Amino acid sequence: MVVKVKHESDVHMIINTQLPTTALGTPLTMILTKGTKSGVYGDVDSLAEDYDETTNVYKQAAAIWEIPSYTSPIEIMACTDDVRHTPGDVVIAKDGSVVAADDVEPGIITGIKSHLYDGVIYVLLDDAFTSDEVQKLSDFLYDQQRLMLVVQVRTLEDLQTLQKHVATYQTTKSILTNTTGFLVEEGNYSVDNAAGYAASNVPTDWQHIGNLPEFGPMPDLTIDDYEIVRDLRGITVVNKAGDNMLLQGKALANNYIDQFVHVNLVGDAIENGVQKWSNNHNFPNYNDDSIDSIKQTIIAVCDSYVAMGVLDKQADGTSAIVTVPKRANVSQLDVNNRKLKNVSVQVKIADDIDEIELTLNVTL
Repeated sequence: MVVKVKHESDVHMIINTQLPTTALGTPLTMILTKGTKSGVYGDVDSLAEDYDETTNVYKQAAAIWEIPSYTSPIEIMACTDDVRHTPGDVVIAKDGSVVAADDVEPGIITGIKSHLYDGVIYVLLDDAFTSDEVQKLSDFLYDQQRLMLVVQVRTLEDLQTLQKHVATYQTTKSILTNTTGFLVEEGNYSVDNAAGYAASNVPTDWQHIGNLPEFGPMPDLTIDDYEIVRDLRGITVVNKAGDNMLLQGKALANNYIDQFVHVNLVGDAIENGVQKWSNNHNFPNYNDDSIDSIKQTIIAVCDSYVAMGVLDKQADGTSAIVTVPKRANVSQLDVNNRKLKNVSVQVKIADDIDEIELTLNVTL
């Protein structure tokens, strides 16, 4: 059973808005652990008070802050092993026995479900979680269409197991997939380097991330192994013309990492912009002027993402095709209920170049 987590907003979209951030700013990355302390940390010194230098959490966070462009805080979410049981539907069988459904929620879901709208872009894990827990988290985040889950795996077999599960579960054609697998040896924090870089350099295609401090090819991987990783849509560090780069930038099912991230960023920004428009108007009259003002707010948001390179312009040169109803065409029932419906926004997510095919003609 898929249960969408709700949040408070007067603007109702499929993609939801970021909630207010802490005094430290917006945490762009989150690390899940089975530690005892949760919080938003601004530097390694404050983090060390709860997670000392010997912990994976500290080492992962340090690798994120090792990236010069990453100046944002990091959110640490401690998850327990506890499983929450919620009574479900009661069914009376033919023999008269009563069977009550039991909805089971693992601790990793309980830990993250109240933090889907903190502004985080990438979710990372330490090594404390089982494969089953990681798969349940992947399913949950896919159902919510929130956050990009970057899972570090230690072996090709682990990558194959994760990819098979994700490709089986994340199959809805109308939405994007949001789990990727990063093959990396224990003690190497290139996955955290990469997440920190991508979060602080939007737009970024993960395939074009390279030469970061922790980057180096995984020992003992062969050419055939790299092809297996590629076919599984996984990620690992590989030497490309002398540069340590990521093999590719794909999610494990059917799209690129940046596509999911960018769709969420734009959707969040549009809803946030319209919500702020509503907050800043004491009594927006239900007329064509107010409706057009909402339209212009949406266009302004989209213009900013075209300037960033996240969106491409439409064929007519605009950043978005925004369709709003005329006041005269709105039903009196919607006016009485103070609801504006049938607002549609069409945008084009930008693409980049990953592979180049060329022909070399040589004259002797």
